[in-house]
Amino acid sequence: LALVLVLAVLLVAHPLPGPTTASAPAITLLDLGKLPLSFAPNVGHAPGTPMSTLVIPTPPPPPPGPNLAGSYKSASQHTLAPGEVLTYTIRLHNSGTAGAVADVTDQVPAEVNYVIGSATEGGVYDPATRTLSWISVTVPVTADVPLSFVVTATAVVTPTVVTNTATITTDGDSFDRHAWVLLVPERPPDSDPIPPVVHSLTIDEQDVLTSPAVTLHISATDNISVTLMYLREWQLATTPWPHWEIVRSSGWVPYQADYPWTLGPESGTRFVGVWVADDAHNTSWLDRRSLDFASLLLPEETVDKGGMVPHLVYYEAGVDVSAVLTPTIGDADLYVWYPGNFFLPDQKSTLPGTATDAVNFTTPRAGPYLFLVYGYEASTYNLSITPGGGPRAGGMAGAQVGGTGRLQMASAKLDELTSEPVLTWSGLDPMGDSANAPAGPPAAPGSFTIYLPMIIK
Repeated sequence: LALVLVLAVLLVAHPLPGPTTASAPAITLLDLGKLPLSFAPNVGHAPGTPMSTLVIPTPPPPPPGPNLAGSYKSASQHTLAPGEVLTYTIRLHNSGTAGAVADVTDQVPAEVNYVIGSATEGGVYDPATRTLSWISVTVPVTADVPLSFVVTATAVVTPTVVTNTATITTDGDSFDRHAWVLLVPERPPDSDPIPPVVHSLTIDEQDVLTSPAVTLHISATDNISVTLMYLREWQLATTPWPHWEIVRSSGWVPYQADYPWTLGPESGTRFVGVWVADDAHNTSWLDRRSLDFASLLLPEETVDKGGMVPHLVYYEAGVDVSAVLTPTIGDADLYVWYPGNFFLPDQKSTLPGTATDAVNFTTPRAGPYLFLVYGYEASTYNLSITPGGGPRAGGMAGAQVGGTGRLQMASAKLDELTSEPVLTWSGLDPMGDSANAPAGPPAAPGSFTIYLPMIIK
């Protein structure tokens, strides 16, 4: 509708002689995201022959905002017998680029009893409605904020599935997160209800990689033993808009603390996450400790005109960093954003043509630094970033919002990027992907099988 109105205004402001034909042929996005609309008078020209062209640029990246979609709810064990104690945890995770303020409510199921005073982070329990409430919980960028409480089981005659639901409200949106627990009349002998925990995952020995062949280092523990793991890789794709895209998954494989892995074949930022399971097939949760990122820099890489190739590298404060971009064909530019900055770049080199672009700086604070190759023209290039940074378990942990202390280099061209164009769209990690969790391993021998009712809306 907006495009039709703009076209109508142009026709009124610039009337065409005689009968006119206005057309908006099949709309296609051109390089740099520009949209052509054409119109022509019907005076010997074929309808739709362009005589005037209106160019409408695509909108800029959205302003930084919170993203709590990666929040989840968990139970300290998957089965519960009478008299046993269970801890529910609602883990608020902010993958966005601005802090969040959230309200959380959780109605305690009738099949369990709330342990008075057990709610953390100021949670308030209303016995009349059996509801816990947390009001105005602050969740900083990249932070995990756990809200937990304790319950005890009531007696049941037959195995019963209990669903506990937390409702999270932030920035005008509400969504639910669930945890399921199986209440059993008695604890079967030698049963194991406790899931394993991932303590860390790191990709190889540093964040800057020049080969896709890497070793994943995984640390996980269980009350008995960790036996299986499931790996998934995401890439930070930039077309048609920046988003986290699944590259591949391993399926359930035997657990190994050091596991060979081959990253996808394109340069850019990669995240790898791991879930682990024990002999009873209790499964861990995906959180910051079970995620890590690395950046693959391959020789003679290409970027389209208007395209972007992002690289994230974790540095401690006080590190001297050098990044050199050498285009061999076309014209590619180099931009750098410091941790927590999503507006003007902190460093840039945008020399014309195949001139070498370089930035050098000392890191002002710890966190992930974004190095972005931008295609001013379709280009072939080589990029180096030294030192290699990382690895740091915990994904985007360490990002901070603060001043930038900009030291921008001189530019010989009009700035193409005046705000951070990737992470403000995609979020800081792939935990916001609602399809994250894999299907669990095959049922363990001797485990309970519960048939849930089908619900059709």
